[in-house]
Amino acid sequence: LDVVRQRPATLQLAPGQSAVAPLRITRRGTSDHPSHLVLRAITEGTVARYDVKVKLPPPEDISIALAGPVTRWSPSVNGMELLPFPNRTNLFAFEIANGKPDERKVDVEVFPILSLPASGVPPVPLSEADAQRLRAEISFAPVVAEAKNLALPGSGRSVPILFKKPEEVVPLPPAGQAAPAPAAAKAPPSEKPPPIPLPQGLLVVVTDLATKQQTFRQLNISPQRPQRYVRAQVRYRAGRERIEIRVSPQEGALLPSTGVRIHGDLAEPIPSEAERQLDAVLKPGESEAELFVDVDSTTGAFVTLRLTIDDYPRAMYFRVPTSGETSDLPEDLDLLSVRVTELPDGTVYKQPVGTVPVQVAIDAPASGSRNPPLRVEVGLDQNRDRELKGDQTVLLTTDRQVTASLVGVTKLGELEIDAKVGDFIVNVPAAGLGSGRMNVLAHSVFGDQDAWNDPIEIAIDGLVPRVSAIELRPSGTVVIGEPVLVSAMADDAGLSGVAKVEAAFDLDRSGKLGTAPPPTAGALGNDGRWTIAVPTAGLSAGTYNILVRATDKAGNEGQPARAPVRLASAEQAAADAKKTASADITGVVNYGPEPQAGVPVSLLRDVGPLPPTKKSKKNKNAPPPPAPLAQAVTDAKGQFRFPKIAPGKYIVTATALIHNKHRDAEAPVAFTKPDEVQPVTLTLK
Repeated sequence: LDVVRQRPATLQLAPGQSAVAPLRITRRGTSDHPSHLVLRAITEGTVARYDVKVKLPPPEDISIALAGPVTRWSPSVNGMELLPFPNRTNLFAFEIANGKPDERKVDVEVFPILSLPASGVPPVPLSEADAQRLRAEISFAPVVAEAKNLALPGSGRSVPILFKKPEEVVPLPPAGQAAPAPAAAKAPPSEKPPPIPLPQGLLVVVTDLATKQQTFRQLNISPQRPQRYVRAQVRYRAGRERIEIRVSPQEGALLPSTGVRIHGDLAEPIPSEAERQLDAVLKPGESEAELFVDVDSTTGAFVTLRLTIDDYPRAMYFRVPTSGETSDLPEDLDLLSVRVTELPDGTVYKQPVGTVPVQVAIDAPASGSRNPPLRVEVGLDQNRDRELKGDQTVLLTTDRQVTASLVGVTKLGELEIDAKVGDFIVNVPAAGLGSGRMNVLAHSVFGDQDAWNDPIEIAIDGLVPRVSAIELRPSGTVVIGEPVLVSAMADDAGLSGVAKVEAAFDLDRSGKLGTAPPPTAGALGNDGRWTIAVPTAGLSAGTYNILVRATDKAGNEGQPARAPVRLASAEQAAADAKKTASADITGVVNYGPEPQAGVPVSLLRDVGPLPPTKKSKKNKNAPPPPAPLAQAVTDAKGQFRFPKIAPGKYIVTATALIHNKHRDAEAPVAFTKPDEVQPVTLTLK
């Protein structure tokens, strides 16, 4: 017993936990007597013995087995379960044996299964008529491999099945016509044909060429969990502050010929300078592969170590205490988590939406036994109440997605099968959903545990965005060659958001943005307004509409809004400016703080310094002052006005006799636009 106790444990059970330990019993002879088995359950302190009698079923009429190690397959009621290594191409060679005493010849065909009847396939041979009826109930793809005219001896000895690719059938010519000349030999294809999907495994059909009876066998494909062929020993060395990981083959396990790829990582962040070796390859014949990572010792702290084996994501979990020295740690089988790791099509969808692709990572290490069953729902939480009641969901019952395919048939007659294992990508139904924001939610239940993911918000958008509050600068006439600066607001009713705002001249008066001229895209400013510089070079003079259109992040295009603008040559614009840019020059005349009524005010063109107002004997030949352009007299409030004065440079003057003395005042006025003119205040001195 001591020797037995030193071997790796068959099962690891927590108190009160139960598990199924499958046994395969193979008939060695033709006797129909029951077999006597003795089963012992050995723990560290106890031994329990059970005596069992097993009556095996009679020998099969046709039996199919896998050549090679028994760890690569297991029998089932109506066929077998293939156990390929995950995420690599596996070669499977098959054998067939005759359960009858007489020699016979058979054909063997292999079909990809698309769907099976609820009752499955029967374990017994069927007559030709019954076989045809069963074929009508099964949905399968065309034959992918075959072995013709196999001779099966009556001794029960197994014969290898050397599969070949199916031959192309050349139809016979109609009666009275000569057969076509043989075609020239085809050159070998330069590329290998794509793998054939195996959504429901393979169907093997064996036809007895004498009786026409057919035997059906189903080949299910279940990639091995890495724990089946490797084991990990994990411990924390407090003295070195290091997690040590040793991965070794399970006793008697067969490793892939190219070795086992191992990658470790920690769920918690650690300093970038921490020493680590978290990648290794365990090759056949090697006793172990070593990995490590340095983690500071902290009282009461734990870190989560995840091991990915042969790209099987997070195949093993270990919760490692870092507060002191540990012995070998067990796998963390109590973990249950579900996370939405990616939305391949993003978070914005244009209505109508059929499905929303979601990548989901599920971790439930103890679910491999399928007792209790794992249940994971993924759906769209429409009312965002963090529940999926009443919402359409996708139901998952395993923690990893398996995608099997037939890569081909080798020259040695083997089937090449690739079994990819990874996180799920599911298409969550969204048909019939209206515009709005909602959450992608996932919920996992295993026994009395449950877990939810952090919700991820998405937007389904079928509404068009709107443009408003358009402003043009300049707002009236634009000189051809100068851009029009368009400023506008745009909103999308709080859905996907505005992706872009474009503007263009509506030259053909269609009310639609076209390609001539192409629309100009704008930029969003900090003030929430979109600004677009629309070019005018090469356009003809005239009055047009500028069309402004918004497009949201879902691709919905809004109806263009419009604003009129007049294009003119530089000469036309200058002439218009003289007509439209005139302004009133106004002001008030004061003496001290008091406004002065009845004071003459003159408007003169600014031609430089004015001559002295008093005549001097020394300057008898000085030119007279310029004539006023306009004159006015202040009213009772001391105010004056010169209406409709064209842009330019001017001087406003006032002269009055106050307290028997001539008092003068003047002020310059210059403007190019009406809004530049400010009221003038003249204070007599």
